[in-house]
Amino acid sequence: RDMREHLKLGKGSLFVKSQLSRLRQEDESWEADFVPLPQHGRWVGLVVKEADGFVVAFRSFHHRPTVNELARLLAEAMRHPLVSSTRRPHTLYIREKADWIEILPHLKQVGIHVVFSDSLPNFDDAYHDLFTQAGANRDERIRRPILSKEPPMVRKNGSFSKPRMPAEKGNVQIYTL
Repeated sequence: RDMREHLKLGKGSLFVKSQLSRLRQEDESWEADFVPLPQHGRWVGLVVKEADGFVVAFRSFHHRPTVNELARLLAEAMRHPLVSSTRRPHTLYIREKADWIEILPHLKQVGIHVVFSDSLPNFDDAYHDLFTQAGANRDERIRRPILSKEPPMVRKNGSFSKPRMPAEKGNVQIYTL
């Protein structure tokens, strides 16, 4: 029996395709994912601009996030971003997870190209900064992907393509509201 939660879109949800598709589309890429804060018993979802590492959206959960939390996080990033104005990204980088598959055709319908990548360097940096701000014990180590000289291959439309170079590291700014 499939225990995954099914995607709920449209009225009553924040992810309304007709509204999101009307937002101005920018030539920018975002990275999005969820990670646990082990000592706090919570999960954190972030959407981060690839170019400068700014956090576009942030959500916290007491449970492992579902596809509906991903849809809500992305809709909030587009409709109520923490930085700049409302917009859609051209490209969204996410880690490949079976739970996310259901949202992919809907992102395509609103004009967002999704790329699966094991490496989300700006997301990982923002998460690291958030974890540090959350008062993590200085002796704890955060598991972050090790970036080799060659970035991993990424999958686009079912086939692997040339790797993208990780964004330059800069100052990551996290806004706490």
